[in-house]
Amino acid sequence: MTEFQIAAESGLCAELNGRILAEKKSTELLATGQLDKFVILYESLAAIRSHDLAFNAPIIVSDAAHSFSEKDPSAKIKLSTGELLSVKQAIEILMILSDKTAAFLLINTVFGNDHNWRCETSHFFEQLKIKDDFFTVSDQNDDDQLIQDSHMTARSLLKILNKLFNDFPEMLELAKQPELVFQSDRQAIKIKNPNVFLNDADLVTISIANGAKEDDLVAFFKMNQKQYLLELLGLESSQLRDRDTRYTQTKELFSQVRDQLWQK
Repeated sequence: MTEFQIAAESGLCAELNGRILAEKKSTELLATGQLDKFVILYESLAAIRSHDLAFNAPIIVSDAAHSFSEKDPSAKIKLSTGELLSVKQAIEILMILSDKTAAFLLINTVFGNDHNWRCETSHFFEQLKIKDDFFTVSDQNDDDQLIQDSHMTARSLLKILNKLFNDFPEMLELAKQPELVFQSDRQAIKIKNPNVFLNDADLVTISIANGAKEDDLVAFFKMNQKQYLLELLGLESSQLRDRDTRYTQTKELFSQVRDQLWQK
């Protein structure tokens, strides 16, 4: 196995069957910004698959969800008390925009409350043999504790991503959409996919999670007719935070990975 020479704290490149080709500190526990969204997406889609939840089931925004939306710095769509949307729309918002408000809505719709979600997520992690410490958004009275980061390893994230995109490949297609068209009973809005401008035939970026000091990149790419998953965790924020240079920086990172694994 190749040892990654990358400008990130941790990372790996793997096939979608889970076989790792290269890695760097992939068992080191890191704060992973907004990447907890993949756990919530899988659990929501699994609930729909088992008929515990309908794809078009309504979600009515509560006072707590409205308050969360107002204070959520990641929210591209602000929701008001009593606003009506669907589970499908919350999934789209979370997948494309990474809004933590959508995660809040899905947690409370699927599981009823944060405590139940934590218990079920622990069971999900046990099934995947993940032992990471893990926590995320919660409805707390202390505003300073409203949003918390998840902590996991690159290898654990790989298990979650493999499970999500192998069981629900339509999520990869959703991530490629150029824009999100959202319409509730109170607003209609179009928002460009913040990552899609990075994509081309070689590389499909599905998430750039912005943390306080570091960023995380998750992407898929094809090489020699096979599809691979790339995780780069703990990148310096300056590398991907500037929209004007993010495309070039991302392509350079991808080129470094490609050259290390497929040097001619």
